[in-house]
Amino acid sequence: MKNFEPNRAFNTEVAAALGIYQAILIQQIRYWQEKSTHEIDGRKWIYNTYQDWSKQLTFISERTIRRELKKLAELKIVRVAKYNISKFNHTKWYSLDEEKLQEYLDNKTPECRTGQIGQVECPREDNGNGKSDQFRTGQVDHFKDNKVPKNTSLNNQQKIKEILECFKEVTGQVFDKDKWGIKLIKERLAAGNDVEQCKSMIVLKAKQWKGTYVEKFVRPRTLFGDNFSKYYAECYAYHRENNYFVNDKKENIERDKLNQEIDILLAKV
Repeated sequence: MKNFEPNRAFNTEVAAALGIYQAILIQQIRYWQEKSTHEIDGRKWIYNTYQDWSKQLTFISERTIRRELKKLAELKIVRVAKYNISKFNHTKWYSLDEEKLQEYLDNKTPECRTGQIGQVECPREDNGNGKSDQFRTGQVDHFKDNKVPKNTSLNNQQKIKEILECFKEVTGQVFDKDKWGIKLIKERLAAGNDVEQCKSMIVLKAKQWKGTYVEKFVRPRTLFGDNFSKYYAECYAYHRENNYFVNDKKENIERDKLNQEIDILLAKV
């Protein structure tokens, strides 16, 4: 893996493998770890409260930061410890394990990376058998009824419906009987991906692919398949379409502010 510039917002390879939030957190830890003077057991460490993380990364909620740091710790990509002198100080210390990160990236299945942001990529579509087909056509599996899986929470059912409605809005096609596509959407939501950002991603890819030979692949199986992390991350490099889906004026203002902060961050990339 190439060296990272200290002011780089995130690495796209890491974002594609782990998700945008974890990529940003990894780079943030790396940046401060390089400056750290706290060396313990041969490793440099930094310490931060969740509140401090939230102040540094104002566009990511504290809850999301907690969740993503926990995932990185479970993968052993980020080591977590407590080296505080006072037993009443519960601030956590963090150290990025570059070897574990590289090992994780090496074990990931290579994705289709022939295109760059703003160009037409080579979409890959999950066929429901644990494999991905490029430019796949064929029969779509159907539910016996038109409902989402029974083990999906009511909250996720609504989110899935919103995403399917978004596909209908931008493509004119109905995917509420695409069993495998809905399963992929469910998995992405369960991983903590934001429903509004997912809808923004759909709009973005529809605009990018409009009038091209890959326009027909704006569908759940493609966008929520193997290349999901890449497509999801791309939304941070463009002006978002979130206001298209939001009616509340206050929420529009908040989303505009968030988008501006993200654009400022990406200007450093």
